[in-house]
Amino acid sequence: MQKQRLILGMLAVMVLGSGASACQYSIRDVGFACYPNEHYRFYGYVNNETPAATKEALEQVAYTAFLDSNIKFEIMNVDEKPADYPPLKYLRENNIKEFPAGILLSPLRDKQERSRVIKLVDPAKPIKDSMWDALEEIAVSPVRDKIIADIIKSFGIVLLVESEDKVANELARTYIGEAIANLTKMIPDFPRSMYMPQDVTIGNPVMHAITAQSRQQEAALLWSLELADKPADETLVVVMHGRGRQIGWVLSGDDISTETITNILAVIGQDCECNLPRSWMTGRLIPLRWDEKTRADMVKTLGFNPESPMVLSEISMIIGRGALGPDPGPDNLISASTAPGGYREFAVVFEPAGTEEPEPVEAAGPEATVEPVADSANGAGQVPGGDSVAVVDSAANSPEAAESSTEEVMPVVGSVKPMALIVVLLVFLILVAGLIILVKAQRKNQ
Repeated sequence: MQKQRLILGMLAVMVLGSGASACQYSIRDVGFACYPNEHYRFYGYVNNETPAATKEALEQVAYTAFLDSNIKFEIMNVDEKPADYPPLKYLRENNIKEFPAGILLSPLRDKQERSRVIKLVDPAKPIKDSMWDALEEIAVSPVRDKIIADIIKSFGIVLLVESEDKVANELARTYIGEAIANLTKMIPDFPRSMYMPQDVTIGNPVMHAITAQSRQQEAALLWSLELADKPADETLVVVMHGRGRQIGWVLSGDDISTETITNILAVIGQDCECNLPRSWMTGRLIPLRWDEKTRADMVKTLGFNPESPMVLSEISMIIGRGALGPDPGPDNLISASTAPGGYREFAVVFEPAGTEEPEPVEAAGPEATVEPVADSANGAGQVPGGDSVAVVDSAANSPEAAESSTEEVMPVVGSVKPMALIVVLLVFLILVAGLIILVKAQRKNQ
């Protein structure tokens, strides 16, 4: 009988070991997922009076300009569509009566769909060149090229939109540099994706800037973040991660501070199944081109393909399990001092009957003092040229972390991958078969 109990115990351990699963993704991982309804849409309009060559050129240019991007397009002849054809309403809303014409729409995930008129005809240029310039700048710009170059290997991106106020710009750069320094020290404390290769390290956050002089060149990017209509004398800061996904809210005025930027950056490192409101995980994506090389680098760095239907479905279910909660803002911002403690792994252990349940072991948060350190060569982390920064020296989070991290976040059970479920099922069947054999052996002995 003792031997039989030992066999049952071993089978139970096998089942339990197969069923226990840590959280698989971080919020940074989720930021690389792109859902079908997160695509921008471009509608190109022509009519019966539009030359056939112009229509053909518009189709060719749209295909090339939006290739490998998160922008879908449709070219249509308005005279061949019924009056109630949905895309025609954007012509009426923008009072467009001359063709060819273009309209860019924000993704459906935005709370309110927004449209932007795209001027396709420039009398000073050949029609095809004019259309190319107009559509190319929707998907590509100098700042977005820099963002794409850094966003896969770095923890996140801090985008500074400079104003005509030079003092405010320099102050914002200082705060950003200090926040990046803080996060650099905190990165090792954040949960690591179970898929990320051991030889891969996450780089420090990086800053890129849109200068006051380059705002027009970055018009599509600013529009996508709802910053196009902001006053020219207002300095702005946006934090992004993943596939150019915004996290938090647009910072301006007193919101631009070392503490606030640090706190928002810290959210990126959280476990995707923590108690964070889901609205923090579904910030809008900027329009950009994500080519094959970028995709390959993304998969190599993450250790999984976020474009895989299975992974995308899994992440969607994780996000769908919680309420969206209030929109990100100062009133629901998680303190960076508690952020690393927001993740816990735990295992279920069966104890023999009659034994006392062990006391839970609380995770201790990191303990250090905040001492922002600027890059020695460039002051507050500013690189000569004024457009990017990657701070290496850093400071840790506040000493209150250890006290608060274990009080505010409850542990959550991670999701189990389909393969793990199959393994669990097989082991369960083995366990059942073992029980049947033991029962029969017991009856035979009797």
